[in-house]
Amino acid sequence: MEVPQEYLGGAAECLLHSIFFHRLLVSPSYVEDHMIQTLSYPYVRVKRIPRSSVRGENMNNAAIAIDKTHDEIRKAITSVPKRIANRTVEFKVSFLKDKGSWIFSSAEEWEIWYLQFIVVPFSTQSMDDVVETLSNKQREIINFSQSNSEAQHVQFKKGYSFKIEHNIM
Repeated sequence: MEVPQEYLGGAAECLLHSIFFHRLLVSPSYVEDHMIQTLSYPYVRVKRIPRSSVRGENMNNAAIAIDKTHDEIRKAITSVPKRIANRTVEFKVSFLKDKGSWIFSSAEEWEIWYLQFIVVPFSTQSMDDVVETLSNKQREIINFSQSNSEAQHVQFKKGYSFKIEHNIM
């Protein structure tokens, strides 16, 4: 996806949250509307669960997973330099499942997402073009997420984890 550097952070955050939104099973009361301010583009993401409302182990596990998701997305976005026009930024999201015996343990990647952003100077794309492309990418994420029913809603179950990496080329 081509994106002007001014919109990279918001676009990457939106698409990363879109991936995780379809991997978390939470009550609709823990969903929030969010906005990419620079694009006036709304999207839905899982919101943090206030610790005061956590009841039981399952809800605590969900709260921990959601907090980790928000923190890791923020860390990935803020680790990308602000001025990187004419470069490519790729985010890799890996969903992992613990695999091993009582002696050896490892994590196996069972689903991988790549988000690639070609960062262009601001003047080369209009805001409407960016919004249209972002909307299309979100639809691709939704369609794939729904087609992979085996992978849905496992993120905070015991034995599952994720990692977000990025590379600048």
